[in-house]
Amino acid sequence: MFRGLIKKAIGLYLLPLRGNDKLFYYVKGTFFTDGTEHLYWATRYIKRRGGGVPKDSIIIDVGGFNGGTALYFASQFEGLKVYCIEPNSKMLPSLKEVEAANERIRVRNIALGAARGEATLHVTSNDLSSSLNELSAEELRRTPESFQEMLREERSIQVRVSTLDDEFADAPPVLLIKLDTQGTELDILKGGTEVLRKTKFVLAEMNNHRFYKNTCQYYEVDEYLRGRGFRLVDVVVSYRGDDGVTEYDALYENLSL
Repeated sequence: MFRGLIKKAIGLYLLPLRGNDKLFYYVKGTFFTDGTEHLYWATRYIKRRGGGVPKDSIIIDVGGFNGGTALYFASQFEGLKVYCIEPNSKMLPSLKEVEAANERIRVRNIALGAARGEATLHVTSNDLSSSLNELSAEELRRTPESFQEMLREERSIQVRVSTLDDEFADAPPVLLIKLDTQGTELDILKGGTEVLRKTKFVLAEMNNHRFYKNTCQYYEVDEYLRGRGFRLVDVVVSYRGDDGVTEYDALYENLSL
């Protein structure tokens, strides 16, 4: 009943816009969606359809940025430890504050990839878009200037690279791996073949662009996960421009667990 009332209220609010489809969907997309929508739908599905959340399982947040996502997962899954993986040392002060404030969050200042070693992290002006992949100047020239400014490389730093298998070989079962690393998601999965066997869900940012050199594409990640017993259960579009969808977030479930 409560949901029905909310639906009717929103419908009445949007009713004046129904005569103009373009305006209706602009307002809907601008004011009723945001960058964390995929986290909501993922956690909702896991809680409702995941068959119960084992209390001894963990969550791995790869591309932790400032710790906001780790805090969200910690609030949604009481009792579970959340490992926040972030190679950008600029984020460390914020991440250490998050770690100190929540004893279930563990920060690891490393990058993950297909093999151990060292790599160059290309740090962008907005930090959130930093990546081990170098930016493609040719592709970015085709985008609006505001977008180019957001993805402008400010500096590069050397970072240590490990793998999921090396970091979590002896860890308990994994409830969820979240991947948001600007085009290196496939490399990270390839470095975690053993960890994936004990992982129930994977939430990955899927790329349909080449703003970064060597960016893995959505169909490559999809094929890799399906080949290891995962199925696609949900999709949330992150960015939709004049040329179509450039990024979306996809939730996969391990059918063998």
